[in-house]
Amino acid sequence: MGGQGQPLVHPLAKPLLQPVMVDVGTSGDSSLDGLTFGRSFSRLRYGQSRIYGENAPLVCRSHERADDTIKQSCGFRYMPQPMLARRISTSLMLLLSLNALLSINALAVAQPGDGPNIRASLSSSQRHYNVGDPIWVDFTIRNTSDQPVTLFVPGTEPKIGDSVMGLPISHVFSGEAYAALNIRNGQNRVWNVAVNYQPPGKTQVLTVGAHSAIGVTLNIRDYYPALKTPGKYWIKWAPYGGVFASNLLFIQIAPLKQAEIQTDQGNMTVEFFYKETPNHVDNFIELAKEGFYNNLNFHRVATGYFIQGGCPNGDGTGIRPDGLKLKPEFTDRPQTQGMLSMALLDDDPESASCQFFITNTRVPEWDGRYTIFGQLTGDESYETLEKIMSVETDIDGAPKQKLFIRNIKITDAPQADLPFGLGDALRPSKLSTPSPD
Repeated sequence: MGGQGQPLVHPLAKPLLQPVMVDVGTSGDSSLDGLTFGRSFSRLRYGQSRIYGENAPLVCRSHERADDTIKQSCGFRYMPQPMLARRISTSLMLLLSLNALLSINALAVAQPGDGPNIRASLSSSQRHYNVGDPIWVDFTIRNTSDQPVTLFVPGTEPKIGDSVMGLPISHVFSGEAYAALNIRNGQNRVWNVAVNYQPPGKTQVLTVGAHSAIGVTLNIRDYYPALKTPGKYWIKWAPYGGVFASNLLFIQIAPLKQAEIQTDQGNMTVEFFYKETPNHVDNFIELAKEGFYNNLNFHRVATGYFIQGGCPNGDGTGIRPDGLKLKPEFTDRPQTQGMLSMALLDDDPESASCQFFITNTRVPEWDGRYTIFGQLTGDESYETLEKIMSVETDIDGAPKQKLFIRNIKITDAPQADLPFGLGDALRPSKLSTPSPD
């Protein structure tokens, strides 16, 4: 985006097809009618204020003060910076130092090495979305440089003066042809045209402070109807005419699942905590669908405390056949009766693989120590847990009779039984973004 020794190209410095009027409004006892820029911004330097561009006329039309009215028309064309600096009148420099104009003190890009570094990012609170649920996504613009930077939407008339809280939606939809997202599914179909959005004629000029960020949370399903269809989706954001590109965000839209652990003592139904522990939920569902747990057993019963199963060796020493282990997804959920957690080695928080345990009482010393990824639901589940708990064991907690896991059946979760937090109240936080298959 610019060769050695050349200014980096920034949306603000991109050539405009028509002259642009910038409305700066009124501040205190002074006002500035407007600045008319030509094809692109001329370049000035005064104190810490910078405007970057090239080969353009700049017209300051008038300036009025309450105590003494001054009407000064001043126009000039682009010239080399040293000569330009010498030619700017004192009146114009005072004019440009007005508070109303300070908000554009970083209208664009600095020289290589000292310019603003703008990053666009996407994040979501979860990877799995139930069909029909809102898909809340965080859009964030971050300035990592040591000076403020001001942004506007290419192809629209910039507007200065209104206060802004959060990232305006017009800045979200500031990509090429007013697009926001590039969405691709597992069949390589692509969607990038938003519905229900009409670009405004004027858009707010936005200043992002040094080492600061501004963002907004949107339900992207409102603008991209394709996301009503089940599937895997990879999403990228390229705002400001595509000058910036975000990280790749992965989401999956499908009916949320529940598990039914079928035993000789009865069945236990599990609802999953998709939002908090997506990797552990995926791991358990994958193994269950593959039939990994079929005819394994609960090899340990700590009477009154928990039951543990899912070991392929039947003694608590086994892991998945492929050796996969999971990083923890600890939460602040308390370890109470009916919680489903992944077993770990005592000295290794990243040793979760396939073994799981279900608690039968409150165990506060385990809070935040194990990943809780589901809980039992329904009376039959707790009755079955009590029956398993009542089985006679040896001194080490090994049942004296085999407690088989005959099957773990994965089915669609009833809509009314979805875990708390999977509906309209979802709001994003950071997630990993796996690469497409």
